[in-house]
Amino acid sequence: MTTGFTQRGAHRLGGDRLAAGLIGCLMLLGSGAAGAQEEDGLTLDGEGITLRFLEGRAELNLGGRLYLDLGDGSVSDDQAYDIFDKNLDITQARIELSGSYDGWLNGAYQYDLADNEAPLKDVALAVAWQPVVVTAGNVKEPFSLEEVTSDNDLTFMSRSVANAFAPGRNVGLAIAAAQDDWTAAAGIYGGNINESFEDGGTGITARVTYAPVRTAQDIVHLGGSIGYRDLDSGEASFSTTPESDLFNASLVDTDTLDDAQSLTRFGLEAAWQRGPVRVQGEYVFTQVERDGGQGDPDFQGGYLMLAWVINGPGRPYSTDLPNYGGELGRFEGVELDEAQRVTQGGYGVFELAGRLSGIDLDDRDVAGGRQGDLTLGLNWYPDENVRVMANYVRAEVKDAPETGGDEHADIFQMRLQVAF
Repeated sequence: MTTGFTQRGAHRLGGDRLAAGLIGCLMLLGSGAAGAQEEDGLTLDGEGITLRFLEGRAELNLGGRLYLDLGDGSVSDDQAYDIFDKNLDITQARIELSGSYDGWLNGAYQYDLADNEAPLKDVALAVAWQPVVVTAGNVKEPFSLEEVTSDNDLTFMSRSVANAFAPGRNVGLAIAAAQDDWTAAAGIYGGNINESFEDGGTGITARVTYAPVRTAQDIVHLGGSIGYRDLDSGEASFSTTPESDLFNASLVDTDTLDDAQSLTRFGLEAAWQRGPVRVQGEYVFTQVERDGGQGDPDFQGGYLMLAWVINGPGRPYSTDLPNYGGELGRFEGVELDEAQRVTQGGYGVFELAGRLSGIDLDDRDVAGGRQGDLTLGLNWYPDENVRVMANYVRAEVKDAPETGGDEHADIFQMRLQVAF
């Protein structure tokens, strides 16, 4: 799903991207995840290829992910929208290098061969002192439970339409802390490493979470995010497609907002998991401060979802301090018992889910449209590193800016996911 905030006027980097890649490799040469108790040597397992050296004090890991998506669908006005460039596509093909030394110096470098626009993902160097980790590099800003959840662990194939307001990855300096049932993360950020981050303005983002109930049977998660960014370019826009990475057309779009001086965002999140059933929801509010006399438009979005792991336990909930960045206070991927794996003669684990989401891009003189999505999903986990997903998406749009009327889209899609 194409979704998010766009800052106009940024130029592409050629040599700078190559330099960033070389810097990432050099960072990892001097680092290696903590393995002080591990023996030296090379191992191959569900975590990828791992090299331990210096008597187990240093570790380098090579992992990756591959998403193969298949999808088709329709839109009410097929003359106005070109909805699918491809019906079968590799939507992610990521190489992931990580490493640490002695548990306190950590590095990461990720490159997505399937993303021509922004191939560099996490490029980071971090120093950790329990319970705090300080990170410098291109990482996700700590905003929204859905955003900080890895693509590998998302319940659906795409994030909700409300994710259009999440700031995503940018270059910055961040600090994160976690202990027992609470987490906190904050940072100051420029632009994305794949673009001209010198012209990206400056943003400050923070997120806190608390789990007042955390037992073997019940988990209650509460959280909030706040972010502010000044805009050097003076322009901004918001848009989103329906909840599909293959669907090509944005059905709601603010177009370029001139005289944009800054963005302010607030997010609230909550989740309750009892056994294998989880209810989760978020609300995001975004205001664009403008200097042209048109007034400051307010936009909003949110979602509510229900998920059930049919023949397994609920998803693990983690407040563990990450090796780098601020992706903490979240639900992780579905786990399998050894006997449930297809390779051991089992049938895997199945997960059923549904989500309602919406986004409103109409306010003041901005007529970006309003969209609501219903997404139904079935996931099959045949083994530790493999997932097969099937999603049906129904999108309803009021006052679509492209046609001026109401539109709808229906999408069916599947994914084969391999991640290690």
